[in-house]
Amino acid sequence: MNLKEIYTMALDKLNLQDGDRRTENILKSAINYAYLEIASRDHNAIELEFELDEDSNIVYLPSNFLTLLRAKHSSIGVLDANEYTIINNRLILGTHIPLSGELYLMMILVPDELVNDDDVPEINSKYHMALVYYAMFMYTDDVSYFNLYRDIIAELYIEDEIINDSSVDECVKDVY
Repeated sequence: MNLKEIYTMALDKLNLQDGDRRTENILKSAINYAYLEIASRDHNAIELEFELDEDSNIVYLPSNFLTLLRAKHSSIGVLDANEYTIINNRLILGTHIPLSGELYLMMILVPDELVNDDDVPEINSKYHMALVYYAMFMYTDDVSYFNLYRDIIAELYIEDEIINDSSVDECVKDVY
């Protein structure tokens, strides 16, 4: 589905007429917000290589950085999430991580906003209906629409539940 189809489906399900600017703004903003949330977990990932600087434990990420999926150090391998922290577009390595070699980062970048009627979300089409339900929820505040949205995207968060249930209790301290 493209933006126009998603928007029109939300209008139809809510029994609304097209043409009201306020309604259009609410629905399209909600569609883009949900799109960004889903894309943070279901969007084309890229891997970038960064040469580490022996004088700094900070790696500057692209300005359109959205989510880090994996960090791999050239000499010690894949880093655990507690071995670095991300603040804005800076990845800060823990003090025990060697500052020599390369760091390979698999990440998701912010997708282009849906603006034109023929723009298609760069996510799996099975999540397109979730965009409709989220827009309906934002327009009506009806929690049943949010529950339908959440049910569709639930599988995107299964990995988080596994991670959150782990016994890791260390963290990286951001020291300047």
